[in-house]
Amino acid sequence: MNRFHFIVAVVAAVVIGSTSIASSFERDTHYYTTYALALTTCFDWEEAHLIASADVMIDGSRGTVAELNPTHRHNKAAWHAFGHTVERYYELWERVLLEQREELRLIAFGQFLHFLQDWEAHAGYPVHLGHAKATILGHDPDSMARSEARTRHSIQATLDHMALLCREMDRLPDGVEGSDQALEMFLDQVMGERLIRDLIDASDPGWRNTLKGKLTDRGVHVMAENVHRIERYLEQQVAPLPDKNVPADFEPGSDPRGIPEPIELDFDSDGTLLSDLDLHLEGLGRHPEDDHLDAADHYVRVVRAKPTRKGWKVQVEVTNIGDKPMPAGELVAIAIDAVQEAHLGEASVQIAEMQPDETRSFKLMVPATRPAETALIGVSFVSPHDRDPYNSDVWHVTAEDLDELEAHVAAYGHLHGVSRIPDDATLEIVAAPRLWLTRNGRLCAATLARGTSADPTIHVEEPGYTLTAVDGAAIGLNGVVPTVWTITPSNPGEVPAVKSYACFDLEDQLCGNIENQGGGARLEVSVGLGGIRRNSGVELGADLGEAISRTCRSRAGE
Repeated sequence: MNRFHFIVAVVAAVVIGSTSIASSFERDTHYYTTYALALTTCFDWEEAHLIASADVMIDGSRGTVAELNPTHRHNKAAWHAFGHTVERYYELWERVLLEQREELRLIAFGQFLHFLQDWEAHAGYPVHLGHAKATILGHDPDSMARSEARTRHSIQATLDHMALLCREMDRLPDGVEGSDQALEMFLDQVMGERLIRDLIDASDPGWRNTLKGKLTDRGVHVMAENVHRIERYLEQQVAPLPDKNVPADFEPGSDPRGIPEPIELDFDSDGTLLSDLDLHLEGLGRHPEDDHLDAADHYVRVVRAKPTRKGWKVQVEVTNIGDKPMPAGELVAIAIDAVQEAHLGEASVQIAEMQPDETRSFKLMVPATRPAETALIGVSFVSPHDRDPYNSDVWHVTAEDLDELEAHVAAYGHLHGVSRIPDDATLEIVAAPRLWLTRNGRLCAATLARGTSADPTIHVEEPGYTLTAVDGAAIGLNGVVPTVWTITPSNPGEVPAVKSYACFDLEDQLCGNIENQGGGARLEVSVGLGGIRRNSGVELGADLGEAISRTCRSRAGE
């Protein structure tokens, strides 16, 4: 008998029609962090609830969840940004701007944010199998700690588009001119309060790893810590603001009185709401009763998987550890070639309604069209009217299997992307830097650039800034804030621009040098992409120079 290595992967059980979220441990980004960022910008409690619910329910809705089967790719590309399609980015953004009903616009915006946030996390991963292998090996890209740079890109991109929508809705903060200045304020608040830093520190790319086919205690701890940190931020920074309409009984760390559960929005494959919006809005903003099912309370695990000449004999155990009945559905097992990332075969069995604490065991024979040296067996529980299993990326492997997959990754290349910039890469600075003076007396610049590369994991390099006097002499710049490039709209049909910020403190030496220039000093910016470099610059101008002089004199006590 031919023997071949196998890896068993388990996808957590989810239940359609409840508030279970397919990728439950993405909720810290797609739900809780989005909720906090919306409240930080121009949205109130109920609006933030709707935006964040639409964001996370892309993972929890029957029509938009990422497909487990590698031959089915629509949702992975259309809603989860695998493949980085620029056309889809503009399509979803235009969909937000064109929606007339406010509640539907906020839902469309939340759906767009899911794509935008995944744009960073999923960059470079293939469309067919996504980041399954990375998750198996403890490099889950949906963890905030997997890449601090990507997390910061995602946060700034989210706030940037929130600022753009605030401008569209005529809701920019008083005294702020344009979305760039609003974004600087929003970033300053969330970064100044260490919200993002603390979330990254608490996270762990291996939080989904398990050898028993269920969520680990580590994952539960990470989620609880991040949710509590976000709720403390809201209590300190948002709750005191009357226009945010935070419930009077809001209490961090309290399930009934903390951030409410997501609204049960269900979408078709085009993102259209399948249920009556007005019914959802009736309870919007309240803390719901504990009548929902939690994905972490319902799981599937593989007891054993034995390779045969015809495929795999798989024994699966399904457990309902929640306190509500688990609706009837279908258990689906799929065999995937872990190297070629191709579909090998699948089998399914019907499951009747299960009561709390009930466990059942099922045996499936998963046929294989051909053997594979290393195979993934994905198992998922789905509603009977859904053909595509949910993909929550909670995987089960043995230590030996991990070693085998590590060897294949080493032999067949990196987990994602390519390691060099293609020869046909291009780079341009879209416009000269935009300059302004912040309320707390910092000189800020926003730079837009456009860089193209066949590798979506490569970003334009961190820009360099130089302030020069009228005679060309360099003026010292101090206190530069770390810069991050993030995707931002340009003209539809073009490669989107990337935006970066830099803010400089007006210290004594800088004040003196700028005041002597009469607005003629120039801020020069240099950006790069591999061996390509581009430069641009702009004069401070008389009005900005005078504003800087007033700020400097005020600091000096004049």
